[in-house]
Amino acid sequence: MSPAGGCAPRIALFDDPGHRHGTYCVVLAQAFTRAGEQLYGVDYRWEVDGVEEFSSGDLYYYVYQGDERATLTARVGEQRAEIEIAGTQGDVSSTNQIGCGVGGATRSATWARSIVWMLVLVSRWRRRQRR
Repeated sequence: MSPAGGCAPRIALFDDPGHRHGTYCVVLAQAFTRAGEQLYGVDYRWEVDGVEEFSSGDLYYYVYQGDERATLTARVGEQRAEIEIAGTQGDVSSTNQIGCGVGGATRSATWARSIVWMLVLVSRWRRRQRR
């Protein structure tokens, strides 16, 4: 889905303080209207240090690598947002595709736990934005 004019992507990194080398982290991109209403189903184009990823979605997950840093960019239309991450390789996914596939394997369980943390933190962040 491509949002109509008047939206700007905002990127929020939800970082569980217990990350260790080799664990998964998730970055969520969110688009908002000028009135501050969240838009769902937006597909973003992602870049890591200027190199475009070949998939679109609103989630980017990567392996935490501690000292290795990269600039992660999300784009939608003419809007863009950037954040520094502690990793150089990852995958694009979408909250539109989260379902039964997140259960079972260790990697999936870690990924699912990151999604739950992300949703909790998004809720807290939105409450603070309203104040």
